[in-house]
Amino acid sequence: MDVKWIVDKYIFEDRIPKKVFEDLGIEYHEMEYIPFLEDYDTPYDPEDCVVTYGTINAVRHLKQYYGTFLREENLKYHVYSSKFASTNDYLNSDHFFVTFKFLRENPDEVYSKINGKSIFIRPDSGSKSFTGKVIPKRDFDLEMDCMKQLYNTSDDELILVSTPKQILEESRFIICDNEAISYSRYQIKGEHKVDTNTSKQCIDFVNNILEFQAWTPEEIFTLDVALTPKGPKIIELNSFSCAGWYACDEKTIIDTVSRYIHNLWKEQYTGEENV
Repeated sequence: MDVKWIVDKYIFEDRIPKKVFEDLGIEYHEMEYIPFLEDYDTPYDPEDCVVTYGTINAVRHLKQYYGTFLREENLKYHVYSSKFASTNDYLNSDHFFVTFKFLRENPDEVYSKINGKSIFIRPDSGSKSFTGKVIPKRDFDLEMDCMKQLYNTSDDELILVSTPKQILEESRFIICDNEAISYSRYQIKGEHKVDTNTSKQCIDFVNNILEFQAWTPEEIFTLDVALTPKGPKIIELNSFSCAGWYACDEKTIIDTVSRYIHNLWKEQYTGEENV
């Protein structure tokens, strides 16, 4: 396969799987993205078959030159939750949306809608403008100040609000061409723990959704699933180009994604399908 990867080393935390690329015979370029550097050297021709993988700012930059799996409009919660799977399949199916300004200025009204002492919030956008969190009412003012100062959250930022949920474990699935090609747990009972022991309930849940799913946000994406006392639920969908793999099988991902993208590229430039 004449496939090349551009890899932003920061998404791999300086541990790029070099041996995997070498064993598969796939050329890769290690990128160290520097924000606001306009004269960044692009190593491959724009017409080459290139897979881009890195932090969101790096991939946004590379999108000027190569294809990426970062369709940000499709990765907004309100978009994919209305098109992908059933409403009841989502962890935060009881949500409503408010702007950051409304949330900040009307806490009593927001908490009364949830009918509890804590709320869960996350951005509608998939760009991780801030980290989703549970906010007890007693900590509300402090958290709003932090969001403004640390994340520079804008007043018109659309924010999902829902009830906090009990989560037993969380897993990430890598989806390519409507198939879960690898998966990994990354959180167990609220603690960050990475392993390959994803619950069979979650695996079956994802496979069942994909079997009957016509719309996906992109041809390749990631799907995060929570195991709850009420069964598996979708947490969110994310860009493949910018999402970590945890303990997913790196060789399977790199090989499968490379073959799939090479097939798309070959069809585009030669009209032939790869075998």
